[in-house]
Amino acid sequence: MGQEGGVRRFGRASAAAVACLFLAAPGYAIADGPPAWLAEAAAFLPDGYVLGQIIAAPEDGGTASIAVFPAGADDPAEPGSTFDPGHVLVVTLETGADGPAIVAGELRERAPIGPEDEAGDGTEADYAAWQREIWIKGQQSYPSGTEPCESRGWSIDEDPAGLAVHLKPSADSRVLGTLPPRYGPEGADEAAPEDGFFTEFDIIGYSKGWFLIEHAEPPGRDYFDPDSYPDDHPEPFAGRGWIPVERVGAQFANGDMPVRARDGEGVPIGGLYQAPSVDSAWTPAHDAYGSAISADGGPKRILACSGFWALVESDDGVVGWWRRLCSNQVTTCS
Repeated sequence: MGQEGGVRRFGRASAAAVACLFLAAPGYAIADGPPAWLAEAAAFLPDGYVLGQIIAAPEDGGTASIAVFPAGADDPAEPGSTFDPGHVLVVTLETGADGPAIVAGELRERAPIGPEDEAGDGTEADYAAWQREIWIKGQQSYPSGTEPCESRGWSIDEDPAGLAVHLKPSADSRVLGTLPPRYGPEGADEAAPEDGFFTEFDIIGYSKGWFLIEHAEPPGRDYFDPDSYPDDHPEPFAGRGWIPVERVGAQFANGDMPVRARDGEGVPIGGLYQAPSVDSAWTPAHDAYGSAISADGGPKRILACSGFWALVESDDGVVGWWRRLCSNQVTTCS
């Protein structure tokens, strides 16, 4: 995996790197590793694409399908979209003396999960239905060019004057109002942040380094008696507007992502995806204490969003996608 500007991103998968990407592929325990034929699959990809997880594979010869995504889906400059179903690489396997080997491969468009797939209780069908609602809402009421999201976050801006909320995703556009700096109420619970609470809000869209937000709440109001919020402390602009992504923080929430095997046991996911899809390649990531990232903490930086997904950077420099962020500043977001 490549090193760019001090952070690790998933680059184009070479045959030698494929085994690293697929240690957690569905149906294959980490201890067993991926099937031997998988290392050949990258050779059948056109430029600009990388392999994701195995979707369906026969035990011997036959046809196998592997999810495929744009190579730059984890690039903050042009992040991927969860609303793009991506592609699949369909490979034909023949069994020889050394086991199955790929003899042909074809890249095909992948059909999105449709309403007919929602009859069961599968998590991904549920998320597909919820994300269609986000997409429709975005198309109906968000500015053109906005990537629809549904998330929560807070302002990490330390300017005593507050963080400006703009009419458009540009510092040159009109300022609609501000988000107050952090506030530490008297008599707050001992679990409250030592330096006070940040202003929280809904994140509903993304465009070129800016988040579209709304419903901002006074810092800490949800964590103590709302009537004790001082009259002389500014109320946040609660309407819809844009703020820079580098001024936003959040907490990892439980996004119903697949459980990964570690030391023979199933554990909650402790890494990030190459694209905003659980079928994309996955790599481990760690917090500032060296532990696998989880809903017990949050990202070092938030870079973009798409649907329920957020493109983030972990404390150890891994850039990738996590499904669901929240804004709980006192406890975890499970």
